[in-house]
Amino acid sequence: MTRRVRNLVAYLKSKIGYYLYITRPTEAVMRTYFGDNVPPLSELRRNVSLVMVNTHASVLGAKPTVPRVLPVAGIHVTSPDPRNLPQVSNALHYVYYIRLLLGHNNSVFNP
Repeated sequence: MTRRVRNLVAYLKSKIGYYLYITRPTEAVMRTYFGDNVPPLSELRRNVSLVMVNTHASVLGAKPTVPRVLPVAGIHVTSPDPRNLPQVSNALHYVYYIRLLLGHNNSVFNP
């Protein structure tokens, strides 16, 4: 077999395998949770306008991305209850507590 034929066979195997083992099960899960009116995964892939990735340059190093990729490192981390924070007993050390209130009501955090 020539190299081109082998490459074609490998390409077709990967496309068929991706459809059978990735796309079909993913679409089944989408229909389970979002109903039958969900567009196919191929259409959703073409219409992506923003991708939020759970990474940041300070963790994995800088790498080039397209303009519509937004790094949101730490978005999965739950914030601690302010009432359970440790108390500082002496004034020799300072504690800075910063909380990002994104999508929350400001009355949630009362220092």
